[in-house]
Amino acid sequence: MSTAIPQSLPAHESAGPPAQEVIPAQEVIQEVIYAVEQAYYGRDLAAGMEALEELRNVVPRTDDARLLAWALWRVAAMHPIQNVSRTTKRAHEATRSTLLDEAEPLLEDYLLQHPEDAEAWLILSQVYQARITGMLSGMRYGRKAGETLEHAYTLEPTNPRVLYHKGINQLMAPGPFGDKDAGRRNLRMAVDQFRKDLETHTDNSEPLSWGYAEALAHLGFALAQEGDLQRARDHYDEALAQAPDYDWIHEELLPDVLHHD
Repeated sequence: MSTAIPQSLPAHESAGPPAQEVIPAQEVIQEVIYAVEQAYYGRDLAAGMEALEELRNVVPRTDDARLLAWALWRVAAMHPIQNVSRTTKRAHEATRSTLLDEAEPLLEDYLLQHPEDAEAWLILSQVYQARITGMLSGMRYGRKAGETLEHAYTLEPTNPRVLYHKGINQLMAPGPFGDKDAGRRNLRMAVDQFRKDLETHTDNSEPLSWGYAEALAHLGFALAQEGDLQRARDHYDEALAQAPDYDWIHEELLPDVLHHD
C-alpha cells in the first residue's frame, strides 16, 4: 500500500528554518562601494579596511576585478604619508604598498581582457600615481600614470572621473608641466557631466559611479584660489550633500573660506 506524499506541510510543522533572502551581488557591491567612499571622505581608516574586506567576499561572485582594485587603491589613499609622524609614515607606507601591490596586477590582467575599459585605465593611472612617494618612484611611475590617464581620456573624453583627474593633474603639475586654465576647465566639465549623469541616471549601470563630491571640492578649491569665495562655498555645500562627513571640507576648505569672507 502506497502512501501519498503531502504537497505541503501542516502549519504547525516545519521543514527547517526559513530561507534567508538572497541579496543580489550587485546590490551588495553598491552598498560596499558606498561604504568605502564614505570612509574615504571621512578619513575613517578602520571603516575603510572593514568595507574592503567585505568587498573581498563579494567580488568572487562577479568577474569585475576593477571593483576590488578600485577599493584597494581608495583605501590605500586613506593612509597619508605627508604631515604625519615618522612612525605613522612608515606604517602607512607599508600598508599602502601592500594594497597597491595587490591592485596593480589585478588591473593589468583585467585590461588584457578588457582593453577598451576607460574606468580601469583611470584606476590603474591612480594606482601608479599613489606609488609616487619621492624622486625615484616618480621616475618609475610618473610617466606610467600620465600615459594611462591619457589613454582613459582617449577612450572616454566625457567620462567625469577621467575629466576630474585630468584637471587635477593639470592644476597640480609644476611650472611648464601644468596648465591651470585647462585644469579648471576640465574640472568644470567633470562637475557638469556628473550633474547631467545624476539627473539622467546615466551612471546607474556603472557600479563605480564615484568621485562626484571630490570633483566638487576641488573645483570649489580652485574657485577659492581665484577669490570667488561664494561660488567656492556653493560647491562645498553641494559636495557635502553628496558626502556629509567629507573631512577635508569641514576641517580645511570651509574654515578657509569663512576666514577670508
